[in-house]
Amino acid sequence: MKRLQIDVFRTEETEYKPLVSIISEHFDATTRVTYLLDVKQVTHKDQPKHCTKGSQCYCIPAVIDHWLISDGTITIFYKSGFRMEIRRIND
Repeated sequence: MKRLQIDVFRTEETEYKPLVSIISEHFDATTRVTYLLDVKQVTHKDQPKHCTKGSQCYCIPAVIDHWLISDGTITIFYKSGFRMEIRRIND
């Protein structure tokens, strides 16, 4: 089964701080909204033992500033100061 490992970071001055890690089956993004579909697991980096079942569709209403693709990783930079890294997991 192919899944996506999605890590979300927030900007604090000159560095990015890990915020949340998500396992998802699919994602879709437009310039104003990012959708994560079939979310299986959400782990908050500030609370490492916290792991919850996700919903079928998770919506992030944030405007994308730019994105990069490098070495199999898609990185999306949001205007609000967040960054999302998406990598494929092969089971």
